[in-house]
Amino acid sequence: MTVKTQIREETGWTNRPDQPRLAWHAWHADERRGVIVRLHGIESHAGWYAESSERLARAGYTVYFFDRRGSGRSEGERGDVDHRRSWLNDLTAGINDVRWREDVKTVHLLANCWGARPALAHAALSPHGLASLILMAPALLTRADFGPTDKLRIAQDALLNPQQKHRHPITDGRLFTRDTRWVKMIETDTLALHACTARFYWQTLRLTKRLPGLLPRVCVPTLALFGGSDQVLDLPRTHELIRRIPADLLTVKTYPGQWHMLEFEPDSARVIDDLLAWIEKR
Repeated sequence: MTVKTQIREETGWTNRPDQPRLAWHAWHADERRGVIVRLHGIESHAGWYAESSERLARAGYTVYFFDRRGSGRSEGERGDVDHRRSWLNDLTAGINDVRWREDVKTVHLLANCWGARPALAHAALSPHGLASLILMAPALLTRADFGPTDKLRIAQDALLNPQQKHRHPITDGRLFTRDTRWVKMIETDTLALHACTARFYWQTLRLTKRLPGLLPRVCVPTLALFGGSDQVLDLPRTHELIRRIPADLLTVKTYPGQWHMLEFEPDSARVIDDLLAWIEKR
């Protein structure tokens, strides 16, 4: 899709009483056809996705990309969360803020990697205001995981020392993509999140455990995109889980040979074109 339009970049904050300020980066389409709200993965932040966000904006879609609390430029203790409800409340606040700023009734929600977990829960529990849900390499079940000893230590810390930090298991940039330019960016990024608290991991687990019961309740059109050679995800189990979404609402597309970060892979242009074409059909 090659719609020509000018874009304007903007950064700002979503503010709420007694809550961390959430940083966002926006790419405004001059001739707007719709609005997309984006979420990132466990390690990343909005800056990783500037190229794809700009491309979406040039196709006519204003994009707002939120940094998760405690990640990127957002406020809050780095790599921490008090409860999984906070992620869902942050997402609701962000979507409502964007709807107000852009004066639209609905937005498209686009979530990468770890961000698919709160995005799916939101789509199941609070779908008002969503036109569609798009999941790129949704990290619901992963191959790269903690070992048994680390899991036991994190579980103990979640009870006794919840703010104890643990490095997450996906720290090698070569797991994300084969493109050395992007690998270097990932491994030298000073805003990247390399460790999270025990309660962050515990709340992630609790949220993930809820997904099998929540996915049948998703009631918006959903697109799930996967790399066929993803080195991070447990693809068979993730495909099985994602298909709990009602079949008449779900579209699944896999790109053979592509790794986890689809936007960093050789087929990235095709992925964005397919995403845009799917939105246009909604």
